[in-house]
Amino acid sequence: MAEKLFPQRNPADHHAAGARSGASLSLHPEHRVLSGAGTGTRHRQPPPAGAAADPAGLTPLNVLKKFPLSNIRIDLDQTLQILGDLETLVRQTQSAIALIQQQSILEASAEPWVPLPNLPDLRSIGSYPWQKRTLRLTDPERASQKRSFLTDIYLPNPPQTFDSARLLAPLRPAADAQPAPSSNAPLIVISHGLGSDRSTYAYLAQQLASYGFAVAVPEHPGSSSQQIQALISGGANEVTTPSEFVDRPLDIHYLLDQLETLSQTDPRFAGRINLKQVGVIGQSLGGYTALALAGAEINQEQLARDCQNSDTLNLSLLLQCRALQLPQFKPTFRDDRVKAIIAINPIGSSLLGKTDLSKINIPVLIISSTADTVAPALLEQILPFTWLQTSDKYLMLLEGGTHFSTIDAPNAASRNNQVELPTELVGPNPRLAYLYVKAIGVAFFKTYVAEDSPYRSFLSAGYVSSISQKSFPTSFVRSLTAAQLAKIFREVPLEPPQRDSMRIPGQASNFGVSTPKSVESIEHSKIPQTAAAGQSLLIPALYGASEPLTGSTKLLPHLTKAKPP
Repeated sequence: MAEKLFPQRNPADHHAAGARSGASLSLHPEHRVLSGAGTGTRHRQPPPAGAAADPAGLTPLNVLKKFPLSNIRIDLDQTLQILGDLETLVRQTQSAIALIQQQSILEASAEPWVPLPNLPDLRSIGSYPWQKRTLRLTDPERASQKRSFLTDIYLPNPPQTFDSARLLAPLRPAADAQPAPSSNAPLIVISHGLGSDRSTYAYLAQQLASYGFAVAVPEHPGSSSQQIQALISGGANEVTTPSEFVDRPLDIHYLLDQLETLSQTDPRFAGRINLKQVGVIGQSLGGYTALALAGAEINQEQLARDCQNSDTLNLSLLLQCRALQLPQFKPTFRDDRVKAIIAINPIGSSLLGKTDLSKINIPVLIISSTADTVAPALLEQILPFTWLQTSDKYLMLLEGGTHFSTIDAPNAASRNNQVELPTELVGPNPRLAYLYVKAIGVAFFKTYVAEDSPYRSFLSAGYVSSISQKSFPTSFVRSLTAAQLAKIFREVPLEPPQRDSMRIPGQASNFGVSTPKSVESIEHSKIPQTAAAGQSLLIPALYGASEPLTGSTKLLPHLTKAKPP
């Protein structure tokens, strides 16, 4: 990456200590000849597979228990180095979060929130009823890949009278009343993350539609929940293909083209969508998709340099490095119809890099979770935010939030294709996270896509502070520079842990500010387990692993270092 957060290490130091490994416990090849269980052990069930079949699930301790030999060599130097790097990242992240919190307080003090008359509470539903339709789109230009995908379209109708009773009523589509359609609504496209689907952000689509936006929610077939289910059932042999980095932006290009055609040929859509006023919001891999549509290009040179590092604490790099398998060209996915984007927990620090993120010249809002172990806040959102050169940029921190905090739990209709995540991965009170995303999403797109200037006042630290709850606080800034981060990094001690202090660094479990968990509590967490040994694990797949995991790798990402392919 452009900014080096960790001190350089001499590889010779590790070779002198023994074989190098990307995991915190280095199980050396010599194990099969060490004294212990005797000969013939190579034909036994491998320890990761045996541990996966254990009723207690796949944990580091179970892997060690299932290991066929009595002696195991541990690369202590490598383990200490990992812990040292981890502690450095934790401290730097905490310092960056503190800086953003202070900056948010200063901005809120300089511009206190004063509610404007006649503007609604953006956390509540708006006054527009809406209708939902589902389309299947098939791109003939990608016929060899059979790129056919479903898209939910939410269309607003003219607003109803706003009253307090309606705030207490459940949100309903407008199919029964059949009022006259609303004309020429700005369009927002929502791009889900890896392992999600069209239902994941239905709550946000409904909120935006109730404020007069048309909303399109495509389901990217190569990285949806169905793809993960196919992986688990054996119908697919990888989490996603490298071509998904190309196909996802092309899905949205094609979707916009088709909606333009439908608005001219289909009476259901005629005059109802303004394709010159488009916003995009995406989460995780969908965040990359939004950034690509805004003008950031895949930077294969940067990616090649970063992927040479075999040890990384950034799990999302596992997924980003898959793009190295793409043909050596520089695709451009920028779509001039897109006027503003929101990226939630986006990945792209290496995939796009500083040079290409700086090319974006439209408004950008980045939403980051401080306890994100998949796309660490500092590496994937806070630093990249400083690389943006657009004059209209915002950074919102969900303090204590995780990579999954804004993802809605699967409903009955989609439960067959999704797995409910354990509480440890979801983080505190996701309902509050939904409210934050709904409110700031409406404000941002009203300002920059609908060009409704009174809503600009909501895009302030003062407003965010007014809705922030103590149980799940938020920070919001418009200004943060790389120089500010560099200054606080110089003040962070970088001493590695001592050999006689083999403990997990404080708050290391989430790169953030939450209460740390002990190793024991994590080992017994309700992490979804496979039905039998050898099946792929969903949670690592959601973390971005590039192939099915049947072993002890990366189930505890806050304790181990991921190794790019």
